[in-house]
Amino acid sequence: PIDVPLIRRDAGSQNLGFLLGQVGANVVLTSELCYKALPKNPNTEMIEFKGWPRLPWIVLEHLSKSPPKDWSPPNRIPSENIAYIEYSTLKDGSVTGVTVTREQMLCHCQTLNVACQYSEGEIIVSVLDYKREFGLWHGIQSSILNGMHMIYVPYSIMKVNPAIWLSTISKYKASFALVKSRDMHWGLMAQRDHKDINLSSLRMLLVADGANPWSLSSCDTFLDVFQSKGLRAESIC
Repeated sequence: PIDVPLIRRDAGSQNLGFLLGQVGANVVLTSELCYKALPKNPNTEMIEFKGWPRLPWIVLEHLSKSPPKDWSPPNRIPSENIAYIEYSTLKDGSVTGVTVTREQMLCHCQTLNVACQYSEGEIIVSVLDYKREFGLWHGIQSSILNGMHMIYVPYSIMKVNPAIWLSTISKYKASFALVKSRDMHWGLMAQRDHKDINLSSLRMLLVADGANPWSLSSCDTFLDVFQSKGLRAESIC
């Protein structure tokens, strides 16, 4: 999972291209919306990013809805093969990452499932980046393994309606929510949008702030305000 450069002179583009070459990437899967946003030359052709290997870009919306009649499943991929890379861009623009094999990914998901007691059909609401760390582990990998539903709320919508993740939990009776402490703070500030919120279905509110220490006082204040809306103290993790 990567954030594609939106300008040709993106600071981390060359290093990201080097990373893609090192892991032997063969193809880029993208959405039509993302593909249209990529920088183009005067002939409306997508520019070549410096340092990137030559890769075919496949727009998912253009794929056939059903496989060809002569299609057969590929051979089982070895468990020691790389599934994905957790990467980050450092202050100097360089890219560092950790490779995760298919076996490690499955083991990680199984561990999360036991710890969180996920079960089939439950709903997760997430405002975390679904391409890395907690948003990827819980919102994508674990939810797929368990047959769960993940509802993602982009930050572009959060800026317009800071309490939308709370109302989404209420609307769909979600069992889990993945947030940062600042999302809790934003939710507290949107007092006028608290009227129809019901958090009684929530079994776990996972606060994942990455490298930044999350605020215990924010959690306490959030709990004080939303206990009357069904939130339980033991749900916040």
